[in-house]
Amino acid sequence: MTRIVAKFHVGDQVTHIKTGHGYRIEVEPSQCFIESTGEPAYAYRSADGLLWIRGQIQMEDGRFKLSPISTAPGQRTD
Repeated sequence: MTRIVAKFHVGDQVTHIKTGHGYRIEVEPSQCFIESTGEPAYAYRSADGLLWIRGQIQMEDGRFKLSPISTAPGQRTD
């Protein structure tokens, strides 16, 4: 299986560009797939606690950006 490189990582806070809503990444595309297509996907949680699934391509195409407030100190610097 090909190694999947993710733009976002578990614990990252991301913002949807169009709506401004914030989400927390719960599962990365190396561990989450869309059943009907096999496409790698992200699972991310909204402020109201709902869990959402979106394909990796859509998640990384510019619709979402990494929020300034992200993972715990020392986990990521990019």
